[in-house]
Amino acid sequence: MLKIFALFTVFLAVLFGSFWFILGEIFWQKVYILLFIGIFLTMLFAFIVFELLSLQSIRVREVLDKKQSKLKRQSAKIRLRNYQLEGLLGGISHEFKNPLAIIKTSAQTIKGGENLDQAIRDKFIDKIIKNSDKLDKIINRLRIGFGENLVLNLSLVELSKLCSQVSEDLASKYQNQSIVISGSAYVKADADMIYQVLFNLCENALKYSQNDVFVEILQDRVLVKDSGSGIGDYEIKLITKKFYKSGEKNWNSSLGLGLYIVKYILKLHKFEFLVSSQIGVGSEFGFKFRD
Repeated sequence: MLKIFALFTVFLAVLFGSFWFILGEIFWQKVYILLFIGIFLTMLFAFIVFELLSLQSIRVREVLDKKQSKLKRQSAKIRLRNYQLEGLLGGISHEFKNPLAIIKTSAQTIKGGENLDQAIRDKFIDKIIKNSDKLDKIINRLRIGFGENLVLNLSLVELSKLCSQVSEDLASKYQNQSIVISGSAYVKADADMIYQVLFNLCENALKYSQNDVFVEILQDRVLVKDSGSGIGDYEIKLITKKFYKSGEKNWNSSLGLGLYIVKYILKLHKFEFLVSSQIGVGSEFGFKFRD
């Protein structure tokens, strides 16, 4: 800024010097006019400089505001990520703890019970196998949740049979509710992955509803219906996000990966994810597998 003022002073000096050189002695007779011009130019210059400084100040303030807003957004994202990771670790701990405890207890019972009846021994061995399979499924869900590349093992899958298997696997956990299955259809898909889709959809429906869950198998789609509290339009856009948990039903044992995994698997199969819900009536989740 000092350089600008110095240049302006030099400009005035050159201007007055030029007039003096041109006018000669008349210069002193017209000096008041030249002074008036000089004052006018100085005021104009001061106004322009003031406006430029104000504009620069506004731009600096806008840049600082943008940076501050960006920092706030980044800070919010970090807090959200930390919250999600804490929830994820808690969910992983909860999900692993129960099957590991059953496996350990069953193994200790078999080891310490030399005189155990064979039928009882087989029962505990079955528990170990069942809970080992459960741990394997949890690991598979985490692999999908963290974006590991998966290869489809396609075969002709009977959907009603898969749904019946899901119903059996969830029966002990939800003893006061049932999964009612209607219809039948075959689809070319990865049986293990589609089982995981149906399992996640049915378990969500059982969690969010106190009544029975209905699975309707049509020739081009599967629909899982519940009579829960329903989901708002805003939350429908969020439920398939990784680590998202409903604020109303923030299940401690949930990894927040269920519907994310569903959508990911369906995308691999090029199937269409379907969802509709009405507050106070219930929700309908499923997928379309034929055009």
